[in-house]
Amino acid sequence: MLRLPDFQPKLIAEDITGYKTAIEADPRDAALHDDVALLYLDLGRPGEAVEHFEMSVGLKPDSAAAHFKLGTALSLDRRGG
Repeated sequence: MLRLPDFQPKLIAEDITGYKTAIEADPRDAALHDDVALLYLDLGRPGEAVEHFEMSVGLKPDSAAAHFKLGTALSLDRRGG
């Protein structure tokens, strides 16, 4: 019998696909970039998270939260996940 956690990476990957489609339609929506970046972190892929957090910081450079999230993702990426 399969447990829900066995499906979690697949569900997250499907969510990422949806967010990427939404980002293509509205690339200046910082919240979409933040959301997809958090999903990449959930999958243990901080490099891809960094890309989206960088976009978010570029869109809202005065946001301390955006800088914090980017710094966290960079730290995780340098440690190898």
